[in-house]
Amino acid sequence: GNVRILTQEVTAAGDEGTFYLDEQKVELEGHAKAGQGNNTITAHRIVAWLDRNGIEGYGSEGTERVVMTIYSEPVDGTSTPEAQPENTDPQQPSLITIESDVLTYDQAQGFSLFTGKVNARQNGMAIQSYEMHVYLADSQESGKNEIERIEVMGNVRIVQDTFIITGEEGVFSNAEQSAVIKGT
Repeated sequence: GNVRILTQEVTAAGDEGTFYLDEQKVELEGHAKAGQGNNTITAHRIVAWLDRNGIEGYGSEGTERVVMTIYSEPVDGTSTPEAQPENTDPQQPSLITIESDVLTYDQAQGFSLFTGKVNARQNGMAIQSYEMHVYLADSQESGKNEIERIEVMGNVRIVQDTFIITGEEGVFSNAEQSAVIKGT
């Protein structure tokens, strides 16, 4: 009941929890939530490895999906007003929300793997696929929390304002504010 885990890096909570001392692993189940800074992960079940800052999130059958929210800093000087949706300020931080069935996050590698009907949204743009790899920029180097690139695979669909792009795989580069989609 109302389990809470607090470390210097992560805060986590859930309805039930199990701590495995030898593995330095915590499993939280039922309305599980983990947060680091402004970033959050919500899921039916969260598994966290305390010694390596790794997190896995799992949805429940048909009712609850894994949701990761990333508070992203703007890319200095690389964004053009034409590339921004209306009513957004390219110099203001924004929220990126990614939903999937399963999430594997490795903080040390700055990498997240989302699988199972992935849907990412930011500032009026949506990216959908079966699998998504999200690479975060080295936050210690830049002092920011930003996505470096996103790779998508399987039934890719990008929707923004008046256009829709579909294909089998693609790569989005945040620094260049560009995407390349391949296949069908």
